[in-house]
Amino acid sequence: MILNYIRYLRNIDLIPMVKKNQELYNVDLTSNDILNWQLDQFNYNWQNIQQNVSYFFNLIENQKLPRSFSSWQEFQELMPIMTRKVIQNHYDQLIDQSKKTDLFLTTGGSTSEPISLPSWNSEVKYDEANRWYARSWYNVTPADKLFLIWGHSHLLGNGVQGWVNSRKRMIKDRLLGYYRISAYNLTTEALEEAGQKLIDFKANYILAYSGVLDRFARVNAHRKSEFHQLKLKVAIGTSECFPRTDSIQVISDTFGCPVAMEYGAVETGNIAHQTPQNIFHVFWRDYLIEVKKNKYQPDQHEILLTTLYPKCFPLIRYEIGDMLITNELRSPFVHTFDKIIGRTNDFIILDDGSSISIATSAFMQAIKGIKRITDYQIIQSKDCTIKLNYVSSSPLIPEEIKEIRRRLQEINPRLEKTLIENVEALEMTVAGKNKRLIREK
Repeated sequence: MILNYIRYLRNIDLIPMVKKNQELYNVDLTSNDILNWQLDQFNYNWQNIQQNVSYFFNLIENQKLPRSFSSWQEFQELMPIMTRKVIQNHYDQLIDQSKKTDLFLTTGGSTSEPISLPSWNSEVKYDEANRWYARSWYNVTPADKLFLIWGHSHLLGNGVQGWVNSRKRMIKDRLLGYYRISAYNLTTEALEEAGQKLIDFKANYILAYSGVLDRFARVNAHRKSEFHQLKLKVAIGTSECFPRTDSIQVISDTFGCPVAMEYGAVETGNIAHQTPQNIFHVFWRDYLIEVKKNKYQPDQHEILLTTLYPKCFPLIRYEIGDMLITNELRSPFVHTFDKIIGRTNDFIILDDGSSISIATSAFMQAIKGIKRITDYQIIQSKDCTIKLNYVSSSPLIPEEIKEIRRRLQEINPRLEKTLIENVEALEMTVAGKNKRLIREK
C-alpha cells in the first residue's frame, strides 16, 4: 500500500509536465513553422553559448561565425560539424563556464573509447518531460510498474561502496515501481528465469535494450499465454535498433502488447520516440535533427544533432553516429522519420591495412534469410582477423556458412575470410548493451 501511494504521489507530480508537453506539441504547425520556431530558439540559446563557451566565442571573434543566424542555410554553411575528434581536441573549450558541472555522462560511442561529458541537473527535466509524454501515447503513467532489463551491478562499484550503491538502487527501484533484471547475463536459463519474474511482478510495461528485448521474447515465446494475461501496455526497446526484421512482430506476439522504440543517447537523453502509428516523432522543441546522405548507404541518412535547451556541454551539429530512414525528405531537417538504423561510424580494418566504413546492416544482409539466427556481432581482433558471432537455436550447416561468406564477399572480397561462430550469448559492453562491432585492443 505504501509503495502504491508513493507511485501515486509521483504520478501527481509528473502529470502536469506531461499535459504541458501535450499542449505544446498538439498544435497545427507546418514544417516551416517548426523550423522558424527552432531557429528563434537556437538564436536565443546562442547568445548565452557565445558568451560562456570559449570554443564558439573564439570562432565569433575570428569572424568565422555570426552572433545570430539569419537562416538554417547559413547555419549549415558556417557552423562546423562537432565530431568526436573535435570534442577530444577542444573538450575544455566546449564546456559552458557560467555555472559548475553537476555530473558527468559517460558515452562509449562507436569506438569503445568512453568520453565523459559534463552535465547540469537542470537538463534532466527536458528528458523526463519528453519520456513521459511519449509513454502517455500508450497510456503509461509514472504510477505504472516497470519491468526493466538494464545495465549491470558492477557499474555501481566494488567492495563496500558497491554494496551500498547496490542497496540504494534496489530501494529506489522499489519506490519507483521498477523490477530490474541485469542485461549482462543473456543465457537462455537467465532469460527464462526473468520471464517468470515478469509474471510474478505483474508489470504494466517493459523496457529493455532492443536486442535484449528481442532475445527475451524469443526465449520465452512458450509463455505467451501467461504474458497476455498481464495485459501489458507496451514493450519499449531502446539504445539500439532491433536485430531482425521480424523483431517487432515476435515481441508483440509474445507479450501481447504494442512494441515501440525510443531513440536517444546517454549524452542527449530521449531525442525521438515511436508513436502507435509506427512513426518516430522528434522532440523538436528540444532537438534539431539535420541529416546528410551516407555515401555507402544512399537510402540512409546520417544524423547531426543540435540541442535547443541550455546544456553544460552544448551539442551543435553533433555527429552522433546514427542513421535514419525517411520516405519523405523535403529538407535536410526532419521532425518525423520512419526508422532508426544505428551506428554508422564503425569500421573494420582489413588485413591489407585498409579500412572500410560499414553499417551493421551490411552484415545483417549477409545472414538475411536464416530465420533461426536471432542476433549477431562482429569481432575485430588485433591481427585484423574478423569473426562473425551469431546466436541461433542450432548451429548453421556448411551450406549456410558458405552462403554467408559468398554474400560477405560481395561487400568486399577480403570479407570472404570471415570466421563464423555459433555462441550462446554475445559479448556485452560494461553497460550491458550489445555492440555490433567490437575491436579488441
